[in-house]
This record gives sequence, structure tokens and C-alpha cells, in this order.
Amino acid sequence: MLLLIILAQKIKVAYPVLLVVAGLAISFVPGVPMLNMDPELIFIIFLPSLLYKATYSLTFTLLYQQYSKAKRRATVWNRGTPFCF
Repeated sequence: MLLLIILAQKIKVAYPVLLVVAGLAISFVPGVPMLNMDPELIFIIFLPSLLYKATYSLTFTLLYQQYSKAKRRATVWNRGTPFCF
């Protein structure tokens, strides 16, 4: 995990993305035991820590630059979700 974080810093990629890709790659290796986990447990344990790290490293300048795009996307997804069901 530490090597992946160091690699992510060198290639300037968010390390949670690299960890997910590495986890996905490990899942295709034959002989690795299968881990069954409740999906709700993932949301409770892992997602908050990933979101915290992402928001902690976010600068106000970047947030201000991306505000209009984020607001537009949130509005579209929010209004479009009821039509998906």
C-alpha cells in the first residue's frame, strides 16, 4: 500500500484511484482467497476515509475554479435521477 501511495505521488494521480485499480488487479490473480464483505460495510468504513482525504487535500482555489461545473453536474444528476427509475 505504501508503495502504491508513493507511486501515485510520483505520477500525480490520486492514491485512492491507484489503490482501487491495484485491488481490482489483485482480484484477477488466481489462487487469491475470496473475501466476502457486506457492501454496506464498505460505505460505513472505507468511503468516509477516502472522502475525508480527498476533501482535506482540496484547495479553495481549485474548489472555486470547479464550482460552476460541479454545481451544474449536481443539478443535472439530481433532477435526472427520478427518471431513471
